[in-house]
Amino acid sequence: MSGDITAVRKLSATESDRIRSDLLESEQQFSDTWSSVPGRFVVPAEEVSDLITDPSGARILSAFAAHGYPEVYCSTTSDLGSAHSDQAVLTPLADVNDWRWDHAPLDVVVASPDLAVAVLFSVDEFILIGGNRGFVESALGRSIADGCAEFKAYAEDMATASRHLPELARRFCE
Repeated sequence: MSGDITAVRKLSATESDRIRSDLLESEQQFSDTWSSVPGRFVVPAEEVSDLITDPSGARILSAFAAHGYPEVYCSTTSDLGSAHSDQAVLTPLADVNDWRWDHAPLDVVVASPDLAVAVLFSVDEFILIGGNRGFVESALGRSIADGCAEFKAYAEDMATASRHLPELARRFCE
């Protein structure tokens, strides 16, 4: 990882299990309990290739910083077992991209320490951005309505190769 390695804190199995159970319904879906908190929005977006060089990825990290989160939880969405002690960490934003690439090609979630905002990075051509309106719009770089319209068009364009995307668009954007 590029930043101060001592700043990265590996989470215990209990901590990582709590994050997954609080945030996730499955490896590629936020839990209905988490998603349905009043004032919380979940919007799908096109996949992000990198959190530094891809402007969409950089915008996501900037959204965490702008909303007061200089460090975040990073976790694989499935438990990889005790041999993978770094599958869930608390890390500075500067190290998130390296951590993510160390765990490619797995689905991962990045979340604020209070679990109020989160981004699920799927390996299946989409991400889910969740949190309050300000965070989601900051991470998208546009309004929620515009983000949904853009994802619907992307899902239709990709429907032949990725048949799950139009269903995601219907679920979150209608």
